[in-house]
Amino acid sequence: MYYSAIGLLAILILVIENNDILFKRKKNTELPVWRAFRRFLLAVLAYYFTDMLWGVLESRKMAALLFVDTSIYFAAMAFGILLWTQYTPI
Repeated sequence: MYYSAIGLLAILILVIENNDILFKRKKNTELPVWRAFRRFLLAVLAYYFTDMLWGVLESRKMAALLFVDTSIYFAAMAFGILLWTQYTPI
């Protein structure tokens, strides 16, 4: 269960640091580059959430749900890399 605390801290730090981008509080976040970065941040949030959920499921020994969560974890990781490549300039 302590494993999930690291994921929770990572989510909190990500939201605090990127609050303006995630919640579109500034006008300049409507630029295409910021939209790509926002999509990347949302993928990272999904990755952190599945990582945090893994700790909860593992502590409760739910093997079937662990398999599903692990599959989503790797899909979120791959999707995050895809969105990161779209954000970074060539």
